[in-house]
Amino acid sequence: MHLLLYPKRHICVCGIALSSSMRTHKQLAHWYHQLAQHLDAGISLPEAMAFTEGPPTAGRMALKADLESGLPIDACLQRAPKWLPHEDRIFIASAAETGCLPQTFENLSERHTRIAKTQTKVIFSL
Repeated sequence: MHLLLYPKRHICVCGIALSSSMRTHKQLAHWYHQLAQHLDAGISLPEAMAFTEGPPTAGRMALKADLESGLPIDACLQRAPKWLPHEDRIFIASAAETGCLPQTFENLSERHTRIAKTQTKVIFSL
């Protein structure tokens, strides 16, 4: 198997380029799981952003600051860093409206875990 590293953005496995965003599903899954646990424990979403690990700190702190400023969650999500997938933003905004954030974060965690496992299987089967 040939593995080539490109500057910051891509990994190439057997001629197939994988963007850096494709490599973050495991990170996102872990982050969403942490958020769900913190919210279930009664910690506010902005504070949970500060306590969790995974995605880049600057992006998490920007989300925290937007939420603390009173900006509506959908506006915060529109301004969110590119590492937060568009599809996830839709689920998170809906969950905030319905009061189901902890469960939605768990569901997103499970989704990204499945995607990461599938990607790993595909890469190792090449």
